[in-house]
Amino acid sequence: QSTVRPPSIPERSARAWSKNRVVDVRSALPDRYQIMVDLGVGAGLRQGEVFGLAEDDLDEAAGVIHVRRQVKRARSALIFALPKGQKTRTVPVPPYLLRALRAHLRDFPARKVTLPWGHPGAPETEKEERERAPRTFALVVSGLRGGALRRGTWDSRYWKPALTAAGVIGEPTTIASPVASHRRRTVLKYPASRENGFHALRHTFASVQLDAREPIVAVSKWLGHADPSITLRIYAHMMPEADGRGRAAMQAWFEDH
Repeated sequence: QSTVRPPSIPERSARAWSKNRVVDVRSALPDRYQIMVDLGVGAGLRQGEVFGLAEDDLDEAAGVIHVRRQVKRARSALIFALPKGQKTRTVPVPPYLLRALRAHLRDFPARKVTLPWGHPGAPETEKEERERAPRTFALVVSGLRGGALRRGTWDSRYWKPALTAAGVIGEPTTIASPVASHRRRTVLKYPASRENGFHALRHTFASVQLDAREPIVAVSKWLGHADPSITLRIYAHMMPEADGRGRAAMQAWFEDH
């Protein structure tokens, strides 16, 4: 007896933002966080990787950014950890981004933040004690009080209001949220818009690189994907149409032989 299963829901295609949208959202953010948009679009960093980027990760002489860690939440605590896939990487970046980072650090100097590495729990062995020992980095972006940024807080306080101001999503609604048995507080609830999360900046980076005909293997490496096939699956629709160079090369090959 055969089993009939419902059809799988197709994955949504990654969508890049227009230059105007990038500029509008960036302008709607507080000055101290506008550099995050530059890092997303100009280097393809994930949000947690931007949170964990340190001043020492910038190599102006080589024109690259070293992506060595992220800030993530574990058991309600913030920790430093390797980037997704447990791999560090190096991303070549345009001069404008290095200039923007220099200007940002002049206006908002890097702040040292200390967090556990890899796991928030108390170590049970000497090896775990060494591996989980707190580490300190001078972060490029940080909270108003100097700590590492939290994804949920940053999204609700800064990112989604900027999306609303730029006309990307609608206005929020006001709801009463319980905080104690007999108390409630008023909070703003923004429209759900998964496709317009911080990842949209990363999609834009990939779109620009592929449109410039950078090799898929190189783009995959810069994005930190485990395998180029992942990049191809996500971004194949962004790759430009063939322009006949392969046909001309094949013609020349036959003529030569």
